[in-house]
Amino acid sequence: DAKLRALEQLRHGERLSTVGLLASGLAHELGTPLNVISLRAKAIARGRSTGSQAQEAATSIEQQASRVTQLVRQLLDFARRKTPDRAVVTIASVAERASDLVGTVATGRQVRIEVDVPPSLTVLGDAVQLEQVLTNIVLNAVQVVGAGGRVRIGGDSVEATPPVYLGGNARAHVRVTVMDDGPGRTGVLPHVFEPFFTTKDVGEGTGLGLAVCYGIVRDHGGWIDVNQGQVG
Repeated sequence: DAKLRALEQLRHGERLSTVGLLASGLAHELGTPLNVISLRAKAIARGRSTGSQAQEAATSIEQQASRVTQLVRQLLDFARRKTPDRAVVTIASVAERASDLVGTVATGRQVRIEVDVPPSLTVLGDAVQLEQVLTNIVLNAVQVVGAGGRVRIGGDSVEATPPVYLGGNARAHVRVTVMDDGPGRTGVLPHVFEPFFTTKDVGEGTGLGLAVCYGIVRDHGGWIDVNQGQVG
């Protein structure tokens, strides 16, 4: 179906745009483990670390190399185009991966990300798409909250009535919230899910991130609400 292919291309393009924003922070974070690996390896090669010191240096190299591999794999997994695959998804795992991906950007901006999601909270959905949604929303929060700010990812199960455009009666839903302690921008709230709407400077965003998130959540039978203080 041409429409579905075009929609997936749009989502993939926005995911790659997000990867570009995350990559600069990731490059900075990779510097520390790579420096440790280089210094420890040089010490062994030049004979300055021997015996137990050499073993300690080798262990440190292994640990830091694993850290580098993990960071790169997370970014590659996020960037790859994957066929939608619905299965039981643990929300806490999705939240932790989103937090890890945005963590380097958050550290650079002196913003703290907190995850408070029950490990038992699950939904039936596509883990990669849901990770894209949460990563985009958390990244947006980090970018606007300001130095010293805090972004919190929460989750619970609630009784809720879907919006009129979805229809249906009140029933149990999984609710995921992203809250920050920034000043907020009440005037822009009605427009945040409109395609190409952005308050960011040129080159810092496509204006498609939240629109894509909105579509993914709709495809999963859910909806996104935004108000002064949180997106849910």
